[in-house]
Amino acid sequence: MTPSELQRQVKAALETITAPVTKDYREYDGTYPHIVYSEISNVPAFYGDNRELFFRAVYQVAIVTDDDDYEVLESAVENVMLELGFIRSSAQDIFDGNFNRVLRFEISVLKSF
Repeated sequence: MTPSELQRQVKAALETITAPVTKDYREYDGTYPHIVYSEISNVPAFYGDNRELFFRAVYQVAIVTDDDDYEVLESAVENVMLELGFIRSSAQDIFDGNFNRVLRFEISVLKSF
């Protein structure tokens, strides 16, 4: 798998959830609830024969609400990301005028050539 293929899979999986999905905050239109995701890291994880064999990617998924009622969406996000092979590495609440539940997911992937 390539990083671009992983991005397409993440987008498709998140779009199965019953809330609007955008790739980053620049595209967020202010509707509630909303899922905003982005790849925040993509680094080589393992080399062999002078080439990258695995990469490690970290995705951040924020559930944006106008109240703090995000448990159903959080469960749905976690389920689709785990089905893709990710592990949840962190979760935190952020209030910036909106209520945000911010989840981070990590995966190591065998790179295709």
